[in-house]
Parts: sequence; C-alpha cells; structure tokens
Amino acid sequence: MARFTILEHDHPHLHWDLFLETAGERVPTWRLPCPPGGLEVPPKQIPAPLGTGSCTTTTQVQPGRGEVPFRMPVERIADHRRLYLDYEGPVSANRGIVRIWDTGLYIPLVCEENYWEVRLEGSRVRGFVALSRQETAEKEWIFTMMAEKSGSLWERDVPKKCE
Repeated sequence: MARFTILEHDHPHLHWDLFLETAGERVPTWRLPCPPGGLEVPPKQIPAPLGTGSCTTTTQVQPGRGEVPFRMPVERIADHRRLYLDYEGPVSANRGIVRIWDTGLYIPLVCEENYWEVRLEGSRVRGFVALSRQETAEKEWIFTMMAEKSGSLWERDVPKKCE
C-alpha cells in the first residue's frame, strides 16, 4: 500500500489538495474544491465549478452511504514534491498555508493516464475513489467516491492494473 494525503490549502482560495504517492520522485496531485465525501456531517452538496471557492449547488448527495456516490469536479495540477505528503505550514512564494486534513494508506486498483481507481484508508476518508479525466480538457477531472464497491461506478472493465 502507498500513502495518500489531503491538505487543506487557503490560497488563492480555500481548497483541498489530494496527493497519491507513487514510485516516482513527484506525487500526482488533484485540487478539490471541497473536502471529499465521508465527513461526519449532514449530507454534502456537489460543489460549484472549480475556481469559484464555493461548495454549493442544488444537487444533494449522501457521502459515505455506499448507494449514492459523492461526485465533484476536480483539477489535475502539477505533480508535487514528496515532502507534501507530510508537510504542514507556509508554502513558498507567499502561496498560503497548508494543513493536513487527512492522511493514510491507499490501495491502487487502476492507474492509467486518464483514470485512477483507489481505495483510501484514512482517519476521515475511507472508501473507493475514482478519478477520471474529462474528454473536454486535460486538467478537468471528476472525483467520485463510494463507501462500498458497488454500483455502476465499479462495473467498468479496466484491463491495466497498478503495479
């Protein structure tokens, strides 16, 4: 199993950065407009588009229930240095402050250029996550999380497994 970390980052607006450790020197990273589903709070709402700094729209989902996936648009950003897996504090060049929101281990199930499927085992987030790139733009992805591996999200036959 490899490590994952979700950092709360306050610059240029509040967002969360998801890091998935791999064998490489740099860590694949996605910017999330909201923390992932699985919070210990009432049902979350699907967030507004990236860059708005808002996590509200009209569609409600119940994270962590297994029957209904938690989905949100996310942005694939530049791979980061490994040190961010454990780092809390100021970011260079006055780019705000980061705090660890969750960290733990993940099981890589599928790791392709445009699609990742993992099982996260953190203290706040536990469940299956799919990250899929949108065909319309290189940096636009969809984050989908389910507490259990069931439903149409997991019926996709993906030949290439992570090593």
